[in-house]
Amino acid sequence: MGAVALIVVLAGMVIPIVLLLATLLFDVGVIAWAGYRLWHDHWSRMIGAGHHMVGVASPAGGLQNKPGMPRV
Repeated sequence: MGAVALIVVLAGMVIPIVLLLATLLFDVGVIAWAGYRLWHDHWSRMIGAGHHMVGVASPAGGLQNKPGMPRV
C-alpha cells in the first residue's frame, strides 16, 4: 500500500517537471533567436525604420490633424 502513495506523488510531480523543462526550452529558444538577430545586425535596420513613426508618445498622436478628429 505504501507503493501506491509513492506512485501517486511521483505522478503528480510529472506535470510541474514537464512545464519547467518546457519553460527552459522556450527560454533557450528566445535567447538563441535574440542572439541570432543581434549577430546578424537586424536590430539596426528595425530601429532605423522606426524613426519616421509619428505619435509614438501618445496613443492618439497618429490621429492628430486628420479630418473630423478633435484637436487635443
